[in-house]
Amino acid sequence: MSIPASGPDVPYRDTDHASGPAIDPGTAPGSTADQLGPVLDPFTGFDPLAALSGRLASSASSRFRSPEQRSALADAARLLVENLGAVPTSLQSCGATDAERSRLITHLGKAAFQGCPTRDFKAAWRKNAEGETMPKMYRVGHPSLHRMQYVALTHAQYAAVIVVDVDRHGTDGGRVADINPEVHRILSRLAGVGVGPAWIGMNPDNGKAQLIWLIEPVHADGSGDSPNMRLLKATGKTLGTALGGDPAFACVWSTLWRR
Repeated sequence: MSIPASGPDVPYRDTDHASGPAIDPGTAPGSTADQLGPVLDPFTGFDPLAALSGRLASSASSRFRSPEQRSALADAARLLVENLGAVPTSLQSCGATDAERSRLITHLGKAAFQGCPTRDFKAAWRKNAEGETMPKMYRVGHPSLHRMQYVALTHAQYAAVIVVDVDRHGTDGGRVADINPEVHRILSRLAGVGVGPAWIGMNPDNGKAQLIWLIEPVHADGSGDSPNMRLLKATGKTLGTALGGDPAFACVWSTLWRR
């Protein structure tokens, strides 16, 4: 995340004719920092901005940040966006915290997910006692769900996310910076206007990615049709076309990449 140094919402400052000595706003008496005090995360009750300043005292690049540093950066970025109204203007490899994973599960509104252990998607279905084909479901938190390579985040009658599977090769490494350069450029432009994906899952071997946007839940009738569902499908198709998405995975399967 970056904050613009100039623009219509940033007051002009003549840096060539600054008056008076420089003052550290974090230590000056009566400063804004003193007035605000700690910025507590309403979900966890601690101050990630303070943690961030301590953990990121050095100017190490994102490639060398520890998981703890990336977690602190993610917490601080989320507070800036959600509580202080900042607009993301770049993509960051911050990692994901347990709290963020829990919020994703809560947003999806499901206690169990259809899963498949391999790319043979016939294994994602079973026959019930009446001979009807049914999806194989796995409860959240059960070890069997962690053994799945693919999970379905949406359903024909319900979707709370847009999923785009980026099939363009990038480079290995597993960081957002390793994504295909053209895809990275498009995502950066989307993030710059506040509509970037909420989650970016990276394939550490080839730089392919899966993108997830959190949306207001969309419902459909028994046949899977409704005006909002048609709009959702059209939006997913447009995003997929722009980003080189795999239509076979659009809004259906999400990959669980692990090293």
